[in-house]
Amino acid sequence: MATSNRSSWALLILRIAVGFLFTASALVQLRYAGGAITMAHAMKWGLLLLQAVCGTLVMLGVWVSVACVPLFCLHGWPVVLALVRGVNPTALRHEVLTLASILACGIGGAGKWGLGRS
Repeated sequence: MATSNRSSWALLILRIAVGFLFTASALVQLRYAGGAITMAHAMKWGLLLLQAVCGTLVMLGVWVSVACVPLFCLHGWPVVLALVRGVNPTALRHEVLTLASILACGIGGAGKWGLGRS
């Protein structure tokens, strides 16, 4: 059985890794998101900003459970659409791992070293 201290360290590492993954991914995509100002581009920028903000909140440990809900929805919906269209589930293994890590962060909350305890 893991001690409380080891669980806190594991949650901290998971939270920082997941938050950094989403924040860095969104910022890279925002950096190269150019083109004409259309509604489609505005939606893309809005969703990327939401992903960056939620990833930063998860990384800092502020409102972790709340911030994981939009992340789960943003990355879960394409998986649902792919499964409905008949994509082989083994082809979605990285997406499922991402969803599992978001779910683990959401359930675990901020942990011992989070700035906001949720």
